[in-house]
Amino acid sequence: AVNDEKKYIQMFAVENRTLIPGDRLRVLEKEDANGDDFGEPDLEAVAYHRQADGERYVYLAGSHGASRNTNDVDPSRFFVFRFPVRKDGEPKFRVSRDEVAPEIERKDKLRQIIDHAVIIGEFAETALNKNGANIEGMGLLGESVYFGFRAPVEKGGAAILRVEIDRLFGESVADADVYSVHLGAGYGIRDMARVDDKFLILAGAAQEADLVPAIWSWSPDTEPRLLSVLRVPRLRKAENLMVINEKKNELRVLVLFDSEQNGAPVEFTIPRPRAGVAVVG
Repeated sequence: AVNDEKKYIQMFAVENRTLIPGDRLRVLEKEDANGDDFGEPDLEAVAYHRQADGERYVYLAGSHGASRNTNDVDPSRFFVFRFPVRKDGEPKFRVSRDEVAPEIERKDKLRQIIDHAVIIGEFAETALNKNGANIEGMGLLGESVYFGFRAPVEKGGAAILRVEIDRLFGESVADADVYSVHLGAGYGIRDMARVDDKFLILAGAAQEADLVPAIWSWSPDTEPRLLSVLRVPRLRKAENLMVINEKKNELRVLVLFDSEQNGAPVEFTIPRPRAGVAVVG
């Protein structure tokens, strides 16, 4: 679990219908190489990926955005992290809440990629309330990372940026792709989760509009398909989407909400992405 105000993430387990907190894992030091204080990494997205060579990693991404109301920019928001894990999901190294393990990789290449990307680039490092670029979702498919943006939202819809893993953590200089995903007027991407060869997208208000959250299915070669409109109390801001059980024709997912005690988790059953039939959760 990532936190937008801390320099650590936290492991947890799901037992029956209870989230069990686990160890904390520090991912960012207090100071940079020059001795200057690091700000908070503003972590907004987390994803697991098994690579073609069998290696398993957990990826983390900061918002890569300016503050909500100003163009103030903290460099610590512009990191993508990854670390290796075992088959059971546990890190392959000693977990520490005080020191950053050398196995945790950290790169800031995505900042420049966003700045030069079509559609997104002109909103880079602009205040969120001015439609500024801001990552809130992430998923991996094949050898690429897909970043879902809460904003900008243009007439073409919300934005998803595809970047090769090796472009972020290796030597590749391949260009990035930008997809416009129509989720409805005013809707941005609040989270993503991969299922098979598709992504679930948790759609919610990009700004402060009173919009009902929804879950969509999307893949790079298809249009988005509405899976479920979520029946939740008004003004609840859906922030996190996690798949907790998969069946042949349906998925059980957990949705957590911003600014609610302990995230106020709610469980929904939705169709497994296939036919794209809309239902009410």
